[in-house]
Amino acid sequence: MNIEMLIENNKKLESELNEYKQRYELLTEASSDGLWDWEIPTGKLYNSPRWKETLGFGKNEIDTSLESWKSRVHPDDLDAVMEAINSHLSGSTPIYKAEYRLRHKDNHYIWILDHGKAYFDETGSPIRMGGSMTDISDRKEKENLLRTVLNCMSEGILVMNPKGEFIYTNPSFSTVLGLTVDQIEGKTPMDPSWHVVHEDGSPYPGNTHPSWRTLMTGIAIHNDIQGVYTSDHSLNWISANSEPIFNAETKELDGVVITFTDITQQRKLLQQLKTFNKELEDEVKMQVNLIRQKDQMMLHHQNLNLKCNFLT
Repeated sequence: MNIEMLIENNKKLESELNEYKQRYELLTEASSDGLWDWEIPTGKLYNSPRWKETLGFGKNEIDTSLESWKSRVHPDDLDAVMEAINSHLSGSTPIYKAEYRLRHKDNHYIWILDHGKAYFDETGSPIRMGGSMTDISDRKEKENLLRTVLNCMSEGILVMNPKGEFIYTNPSFSTVLGLTVDQIEGKTPMDPSWHVVHEDGSPYPGNTHPSWRTLMTGIAIHNDIQGVYTSDHSLNWISANSEPIFNAETKELDGVVITFTDITQQRKLLQQLKTFNKELEDEVKMQVNLIRQKDQMMLHHQNLNLKCNFLT
């Protein structure tokens, strides 16, 4: 190949390279997410202008090294983020995904959702990792507000994932059952530690629990009465409801929300009312019998008087 052809090929390659570079820059600018690219062997880290802008910085206002990024991760989140990264680099997870807090230019923290994927060489060693960052602070704020509201509710609330595991419970649920959050979350309705009965006192198998039935069928269940034995062996009564959660995009069942009202006191009052009514009914019957007896005695005396008068 002569020099002219080499020069021509170099120009062509340079033109293609510039075209790819321009295309990448356009995609980077157009994306609402911040993009990043990490050269793992060298530790070199590239952050797009949008990435820097998300943290309040201009294009040349922040060091984009890996150590600089680590210094901005909230101290309470860093170990979990690094564990997620290392799990992906070791091949344990197909993608890297993490939610954590990053320090903004003005020193407050924002919540971000980080996605990434590594590229490996022929020996299986990671050589590059690229990804995107999304500011999810608004979503986190709404989640925290919702969690605060749920925690303040007197109604018990429980959330079940698609595997049938309880993944969230509010304080009211824990109070009624006499269990801690750690003793509830991660379990399923089939867990042998639950002791639930029907209204008539008969056993309540886990696969008949309304949350499990809703998970299996996708059908809501309302006002299911259950007796729940607490950790101190006392019996509380609840009226439970279960509602399916469907994914907005796939329309598949994502889990179940269980809500319940503690009706223990209501049932006690109802039982007291029944007892009072029974006692009142018995008292009325007794008084009626006494009146009848008195009437019979009076009638008997009247008959005796009539006979006496007739004889005289």
